[in-house]
Amino acid sequence: MIARFGKIVERVRAGGLGRNGLFSLGQSVVAIICIFLSYRMLVEREGIESLGLWSLLMLFGGVASSFDVSGASALARSVARHGLDFAEHERATVIHTVLLTSIAVNGAFVALLLLAAPALLAHMISPSQWADAWRLFPWIAALMLMTPLAVGVSSAIDGHMRADIRSVLASIAAVIGLAIAAIAIPRWGLPGFALAQTVQQAIVIVGGWLFLRRRVDRLGWLPTRWRPTIFRRTTGYALRLNVIGALSLALEPLTKYCINLSGGTAAVGLYELAARLAMQARNLVISSTTPLIPAFAMAETPSDSYFASLLHRAQRYTNVAALTVTLISLSAAPFMCLVILREVSVEVLRFNALLALGWSINIFSLALYLAAQGQGMLRWNMLSHATIGIVIVASAMLLMPAFGSEGVVIGVAAGLIAGAVVTAAGNAWSFGVRAQFARELPVVIILALIIVAACGTMWGGAVQIANFFNHWSHT
Repeated sequence: MIARFGKIVERVRAGGLGRNGLFSLGQSVVAIICIFLSYRMLVEREGIESLGLWSLLMLFGGVASSFDVSGASALARSVARHGLDFAEHERATVIHTVLLTSIAVNGAFVALLLLAAPALLAHMISPSQWADAWRLFPWIAALMLMTPLAVGVSSAIDGHMRADIRSVLASIAAVIGLAIAAIAIPRWGLPGFALAQTVQQAIVIVGGWLFLRRRVDRLGWLPTRWRPTIFRRTTGYALRLNVIGALSLALEPLTKYCINLSGGTAAVGLYELAARLAMQARNLVISSTTPLIPAFAMAETPSDSYFASLLHRAQRYTNVAALTVTLISLSAAPFMCLVILREVSVEVLRFNALLALGWSINIFSLALYLAAQGQGMLRWNMLSHATIGIVIVASAMLLMPAFGSEGVVIGVAAGLIAGAVVTAAGNAWSFGVRAQFARELPVVIILALIIVAACGTMWGGAVQIANFFNHWSHT
């Protein structure tokens, strides 16, 4: 144990990918704690319906980000490949162009949101919730503008291979957001929660920009320089990324919309808890592997020995991480329910078991997914998201009439598994690493069977598990 701890300390001191991955992992842990404590305060004051309402309204921001063609989310790649793709321009000009484009694109989406909101809300929420929804719209609009900027600034920091700094900044912002939530939610309810989320994004933007000013020559205090040549290149890549985003719309907005039709905002709130837990457990892996994108981007071609070595190490890591995510998600679900709902919900346990199954198996394809994103070879990533969407829509149509909200979530799990198969098989063929992929496959199959068994046990025993914990919590 001491030797292992010593290795961790050595990796932190050494810097590079190891340090970036560990700090990113720590950021995810802090984010999980802060968001669930905020949820607890919100549910205690306003009820689970308020969480469902917030989740539904934030779909507008999710849709906007899916069509954001500015390239803000891909700034890590653009900054890392500056010498290869933008050698004739200053790095500061690249950052300025992307962020100014993001402001313009998302400003247009905010205007469309305000125009379309009355018609959309009529199909999403009950008349009794209209007043609360309209109170939240200024905050939703602010977050639609600020969140992509925060993502862009954070991504630019990652492009400098300083994901450790980004992680520290995001963790500080999350803790401050939690402190504001503790003060604001008891006073103002859901708008107080929205205030905390807005301040959190503002801290990331301002703090990240101050760091970038020290690393990037002539960055200035505000983005002011926009170049059409940079716009065409970054937008070309972003358009391909956003085809993926548009295809992934079926995953969150459509899922929540179908659950709302089936069970109302209370069901959406329960799904939000289950999904947030499963996705935050997955984000422990995503955060620790995100620094791989600029690392993969620095390889000139997938045939480089550096690229092959990096891919092999990433695949070994994600194989172990997939099982770890399952165990974390399943074991934490009852305790999350007790903390936030004061009782264990059978629906949350079953939703979480299905989502843990889908997201965990999807992680097996993560290394190849990130390699494709770093190299800009996005065809199979796009097809995987299209597969996810098709499976979810088909499952919702077939299963929702008989199984209600649970039928929708079954479709999500099935879609994530199908998408993982497409991502892994397609990118392995595209990169010419089919032999390496075949060697890894037996281990992946064994781990996948263990994950299926664990999630199936939780799903089948949800009633008994809930009864046990509820009895234990009241004695």
